[in-house]
Amino acid sequence: MQTPLKRGAWHDAYDLQMALWRWTRQGAIGHEYLYEHYRETSRALGKGTTQLIQSLYLTENAKLLAADPIYVSEEMCEVVEAAYPGFHPEALLPTDLLTVAGFMFYAKPFRVIDRFETPTTIAAVSWMPMTADKDTLTLGPDMLLSHFQEKDYTRPWTAETASHPVDGIAITLYAKVKESSRWLIENGSPNIIPFHLTPWWFGMTFEGNEVDENGDPTGAGWWWRIVQTSFRMMMQQISVRHREHPDRHTRREGARRGFTDREVVVVRLRREKGDTHDDESLDGEANYSHRFIVSGHWRNQWYPSAHVHRQIWISPYVKGPEDQPLVVRPRRVFTWSR
Repeated sequence: MQTPLKRGAWHDAYDLQMALWRWTRQGAIGHEYLYEHYRETSRALGKGTTQLIQSLYLTENAKLLAADPIYVSEEMCEVVEAAYPGFHPEALLPTDLLTVAGFMFYAKPFRVIDRFETPTTIAAVSWMPMTADKDTLTLGPDMLLSHFQEKDYTRPWTAETASHPVDGIAITLYAKVKESSRWLIENGSPNIIPFHLTPWWFGMTFEGNEVDENGDPTGAGWWWRIVQTSFRMMMQQISVRHREHPDRHTRREGARRGFTDREVVVVRLRREKGDTHDDESLDGEANYSHRFIVSGHWRNQWYPSAHVHRQIWISPYVKGPEDQPLVVRPRRVFTWSR
């Protein structure tokens, strides 16, 4: 008897995206949750901001239907977790995006403290384009992303420009359902739900956007680094991407419910060819008496074609002559008290 093939964990990205789409499309609990969440989020905001937030909630279902599913493996999540605290938030550019609309599922969620000082998780992220030029939305996904990438968003973004036509993405963060809200799952919700919806404009920097129009924290500090680090890692050689096709049963079930067929982009950690990544030319006549581990760190890289500096992640590597002993220094331990 032939042993059944083990179902790949990457199916989770497709399954959860489809489940969220169904839940926000026709589930009464899903509609009620989104409505109450919108009311709570938009409370005391100005009319223009309230209308903008409302549009994000109204397009949540369409975003889930249009997005490309992306699965970020557990190992890649661990690299992102190690890297994002040292990342300095940068202006979002179209070149940061792997796809014009995506649903990025983390195999290992990130535990964070949200803007209300409440422990939560970032288990997935979705996005789709927002643009004042409605004609561009008729372009196909690839052409639309190319259209954005041809425009210059490197000019400083200010609060004043928010009142003028701008481009960006509508982004949604999803958290794992807490034990205190198990009633959601008992009433048919997926095990992750949307908990933060916001626009993210191209060219907008983090500085000056720490608080909203009422002076309340926007929460950008705890998600900006994680999401942008994820984007950056997927574009670097530290990761490897390939596509998987859901099994026949899953595809047929999705088609029956109206969820169009699509492939899953699987992002995994690229394996190193060796344990040494040395460049003595950078150190001139360096003569080390031992080998040591250089910690992972961010480095600013100039991109002449885009006329902008962007951070790239330098993975940890072993430095020093191969014939010398490896000396591993103990890690320093820091305590952060508030």
